[in-house]
Amino acid sequence: MNSQTYPPSQSTTNWSKIIMWAIIIVVILAIIVVVYFLLKGNKTSPDQCISDHYNCEDFETQQEAQEIFELCGGIDNDVHRLDADGNGIACEGLP
Repeated sequence: MNSQTYPPSQSTTNWSKIIMWAIIIVVILAIIVVVYFLLKGNKTSPDQCISDHYNCEDFETQQEAQEIFELCGGIDNDVHRLDADGNGIACEGLP
């Protein structure tokens, strides 16, 4: 019996390349998303919302302080005392 191997068709080769690049792109995007959330989330963790870890001086902008304030529960759980007057706006004196 004579067994010959034939080269793959051009169409199969093109689909293989497309699938390979699609997988590479998905992996790269997944890595970017993971790194983004790791970097974004490194400012605080749920444990840091249990007791006072931050003061307004720990932040460069009011927006950074507001994010931590809201992440930890806002007015209902202002463990860091970032909202001195209780109006829901953290560290109002920051730029």
